[in-house]
Amino acid sequence: MGTVRLDYTNAMEAAVGAASGLSTGELDALRAPSATALLSVLKRRDVDLPWLDLPYQESVVQEVAEFANDVRGRFKNVVVLGIGGSALGNTALHTALNSPFHNLDPPPGIPRLFVLDNVDPDLVGELLDLLNPAETLFNVVSKSGSTAETVSQFLVFRQALVDCIGAEDHVEHICVTTDPMQGPLFEVAVREGYRRFAVPDGVGGRFSVLSAVGLVPAALVGIDVQGLCRGAAAMDERCKNPELLENPALVHAALQFLLHTRKQKPIAVTFSYSHRLRDCADWYAQLLAESIGKRRNRAGEEVFCGPSPVRAVGVTDQHSQVQLYTEGPFDKWFMFLAVENHDHQVVIPPLPCGSHPGRALWCRARGDPRGA
Repeated sequence: MGTVRLDYTNAMEAAVGAASGLSTGELDALRAPSATALLSVLKRRDVDLPWLDLPYQESVVQEVAEFANDVRGRFKNVVVLGIGGSALGNTALHTALNSPFHNLDPPPGIPRLFVLDNVDPDLVGELLDLLNPAETLFNVVSKSGSTAETVSQFLVFRQALVDCIGAEDHVEHICVTTDPMQGPLFEVAVREGYRRFAVPDGVGGRFSVLSAVGLVPAALVGIDVQGLCRGAAAMDERCKNPELLENPALVHAALQFLLHTRKQKPIAVTFSYSHRLRDCADWYAQLLAESIGKRRNRAGEEVFCGPSPVRAVGVTDQHSQVQLYTEGPFDKWFMFLAVENHDHQVVIPPLPCGSHPGRALWCRARGDPRGA
């Protein structure tokens, strides 16, 4: 199993200078405060941070995997109806772990995935025109069961199903992920007989990807949800280490804090140099903005504090944003996402050298004797 590696060399003053980079002393000074903060978080696992234990919910993972196996081959499409955390994490998992062209040519028996994270009428209308409801499973996701956008989506597609295959048969084409005990969507699901999955108590949308919110769509499109949770559990163990430099989560938090507060860099740019990880940057923007953006501090004082997340994709945004990053204000810090071992190796062949002056110039630049 590969592991996530955090390389912060270029955040240090030895690489970028004292004006923007951090010293080893600044980082070392956070060893004790970081250990204290970690202990506080770990004590809250069973109180108000239950999402930390999601990788260990074996019964939920088994239930989801069995459901995916039961319906395998029955549907050509899966549509997730959800907003915010119900969509961003799902999208990030799918694009990171499946082919970039999954929807063009999915593996045998595996459906296409569409995450409908907006109520724009053209988006909804085009999807209605594209998909045959009789070939589609709709996964309706809302913790409260009353999210206006998601309920609106549900009503639209429920009606499309009823019109297409009838009130009785449409039930097999809808599964609901919501509060396990209450809420409008829960009540509708019970009354109609839809297959239900639970959003655990105390799990906010942005942290819900390893609950049924993310696991159901992931399993339906062929992702190994058992392996996914094992990997998350392995990372959780790494992030329990009180030693600052041996805990990637603590190091990342320390770097972010120091760059923001000591080096006056309030903008956090997530620069993905992997097409498959580009949607992880979108999801991370939500995690950062909704977790760190605060009007008040713990003393109740108004501070209006938090880094502003920006997403970029390499190499695309080398040609659209990098001029600002290199020649504009030095008010940003950068996190680069990359894959060490790709599934494919694509060799770039040499340019044929002929009589054209441009080709000859290219060949000379490469040291190719045909450019002489």
